[in-house]
Amino acid sequence: MLLTCPQCSAKYNVADGAIPPSGRTVRCAACGNSWRAMPAGTIGYNSSTSKAPSAAEAKKAGLLAKLGLGSKKAKSGKLEPHEMARKKALDQIKTTHRLAAGIPWAISLSLLIGGLAAAGIYRTDIVRLWPKSATAFAAVGMPANLYGVDIRDITITSSADDKGPKVEVKGVLQSVSRTSEFIPYLKVSLVDAKGLERLSWMVDPGVESLGPGKAHAFASSRSNPVRGSLKAVISFADPPRKGPRPKPEPPTGKSGLMGAEPAAPAKPADVPMVDHGEGHDAPVAAR
Repeated sequence: MLLTCPQCSAKYNVADGAIPPSGRTVRCAACGNSWRAMPAGTIGYNSSTSKAPSAAEAKKAGLLAKLGLGSKKAKSGKLEPHEMARKKALDQIKTTHRLAAGIPWAISLSLLIGGLAAAGIYRTDIVRLWPKSATAFAAVGMPANLYGVDIRDITITSSADDKGPKVEVKGVLQSVSRTSEFIPYLKVSLVDAKGLERLSWMVDPGVESLGPGKAHAFASSRSNPVRGSLKAVISFADPPRKGPRPKPEPPTGKSGLMGAEPAAPAKPADVPMVDHGEGHDAPVAAR
């Protein structure tokens, strides 16, 4: 026989002999409502004798409903309208809770990414204020250029004239700073295969300072260089400057200041600012 809950209309199939002739009190597993069920065909059947469920029964019924363990239709995946509404409300609450829990993590992640990006962009300024941080930036492959100027496009050529053999060095000073930077003297070193310095000289780059994104070409030559298969290393001769460099001193012996020879006129170029290492080298065979 078929029993229908008068409260929520949940339906249950029961054996014909499960309900005695005198009737039997039954309880709805979906909503917890109790009523007096009579056998099918019994005259005088009245469903108005239902009573309100106790607090424990209502709590248990609510838990069963949340778990989808109500009527047989619920167990088979076919929910009653009231069960579908309850499930939809619970799903909406769960979604809201998940979103609320994820917002703090999303904010923290955004702040972390933004902080790392800012540190990368302003790493030169950070290292100038806190020199020990240079090690950390170098460890992650982002070395800081304290000079704010990179030495690029180095070319080394060996030749000879009426005075004998000579070596010529050319390159470009490229600003990678957001502000104007003073330019120190340059140092050109010729080293052998073992890394030993055989000859060095100072070079006046021919410019006092470089503005943001600007470039300046320089060139210098040295007569009668040492013989052998050598390599040239070019770097800044002094620490980063906060003002104009001092007047040059006369060269002495095999080491001294050599004035920069004007390179082929090159207009300062605005290029994207990127950091590079401070030293550069290129092989040269002195004649």
